[in-house]
Amino acid sequence: SAAFKTTIDSGTTFIYVSKEIAKAFYKQIPHTRAASADWGEGAYAFPCDEFNSTGTISFGFGANEYEVDVRDFNAGPETEGSADCVGGIFGDDLSEDVATLGDAFMKNWYSVFDYGGLRIG
Repeated sequence: SAAFKTTIDSGTTFIYVSKEIAKAFYKQIPHTRAASADWGEGAYAFPCDEFNSTGTISFGFGANEYEVDVRDFNAGPETEGSADCVGGIFGDDLSEDVATLGDAFMKNWYSVFDYGGLRIG
């Protein structure tokens, strides 16, 4: 569990956190390794059959927890025909203290953007 600022972005497919947070997250999933270079730095892969045993993935905002369905966490096979899949959380240090929650998060929750109040609900 780590605290960071968050951007919710409908123009982003996956979830991006700092490389440090991504590494700590994936250490909790057995048989995880860095994904192939085709996926870019900060991507992780593990056996596709591990997705059903990853447990709950959630993000907390204040006192509320928002779960992400593990099926939305699966970015797909690492390569065509591969038994390894790439996780939908990527490590990216463009801004270390900001996470970007894209479609993998948003398709689990109806989002309302209140630009006047500078909040999302």
